[in-house]
Amino acid sequence: MKANEKAMELCVKFFEPSVFEYEKKQYFEEMAKQCALICVDEIVSEHLDEGINSYVQKRIDYWSEVKQEINKL
Repeated sequence: MKANEKAMELCVKFFEPSVFEYEKKQYFEEMAKQCALICVDEIVSEHLDEGINSYVQKRIDYWSEVKQEINKL
C-alpha cells in the first residue's frame, strides 16, 4: 500500500463524517489526523526499539512517508 493510501486509511479509521454535525467536521478531521500521527509515532518508536537494520530502516522510511502524507491531508 502506498504511503498516501495508508495515511488516508489511518485517518478514516478515526473519523466517520456522517456521525458528526457539519460545523464540527473540521474539528474532528483535525483530531483524526492527530490520532493517526500519534499512531505513526508509536509504530516508528517500536521499530527503533528493535535496532536498526535494512528491514527496520525501510519500515521507518515508509512510516515517515505516511506521516508526511497525513500532514498533507
